Amino acid sequence: MLSKLWSDEAGVTQVETAILAALVAVTAIAAWQGFGDGIATQVGGDADQLPTGPR
Repeated sequence: MLSKLWSDEAGVTQVETAILAALVAVTAIAAWQGFGDGIATQVGGDADQLPTGPR
């Protein structure tokens, strides 16, 4: 019975898929934060160049 349980690899693919999905999610979040910081810096610099009102 133990040898049959040990050789059954059906659950392994589910675990591998879950680990891969978590890795993709962490990578996507890190990339999103990196792009967000860059865009915020760019927009902030552009906003400083805009006139504030009538002179």
